[in-house]
Amino acid sequence: MQSTSYLHYASYCGRKTFLVLILFSTLQVGVIRAELSCHYCKGINCIRTTYKGVEKCTSDVSVCATVFNGETVEAQGCLDTIEENLREKCRGSAVDHLNQCHKCNEDLCNEWAPSDFQCIQCDSKKDPNCAKHGEDLEIQPSRCPISRTPNMLCYALKDGDTITRGCSSTLQEQKTCMTSEECFVCNPLILPACNNILLKDGPPKPKPTSKPNPNAGSAISIRVEHYLILLVAYACKYF
Repeated sequence: MQSTSYLHYASYCGRKTFLVLILFSTLQVGVIRAELSCHYCKGINCIRTTYKGVEKCTSDVSVCATVFNGETVEAQGCLDTIEENLREKCRGSAVDHLNQCHKCNEDLCNEWAPSDFQCIQCDSKKDPNCAKHGEDLEIQPSRCPISRTPNMLCYALKDGDTITRGCSSTLQEQKTCMTSEECFVCNPLILPACNNILLKDGPPKPKPTSKPNPNAGSAISIRVEHYLILLVAYACKYF
């Protein structure tokens, strides 16, 4: 009798413990979801290169999002806190909706530009294949981080024997590249993977000019005299 009671008690305690564990796990997941952090900006701050904001999501169903207007960021943050008129661009389940909205569900994951903005990103010091060009360059373009400049560009830079390729996401980077003979920038929206070009080894070296030969005149005169002698000898022999 005592044995039967003990078994009933153990079974009851086991079920109770199991329910407590399920409840604890559910609460823990809810806490983790509630602590999701997203990059945040609104209005004019979204185009300021020095602005950095972070927002913590309080809703357990929220995700991080970035809303675009072409190449310009209009808003970033937890999707449920973005203004409704901008949030409309994020309707649907797609991660990237018509390149107008990017959604993700990891901490600070809303850091990427629209999906069309992709550049070849490599360093020939780490990957010798980066030094190749055109069809021989077997590196696929990858997505660029958000740019706070009006235009997102790709670049290819030659520094000595090293070639690097990537995304030029700041105005200063773009200006520096444009003023360098060893750097090239291009727009990936016009030509995908546009920074796969060959960077030449600097400007072409001038060909050495041939120096006049001081003996050229005497050599010509000797040759003429030689032919005259042969001509006279030929005339004397046959005429």
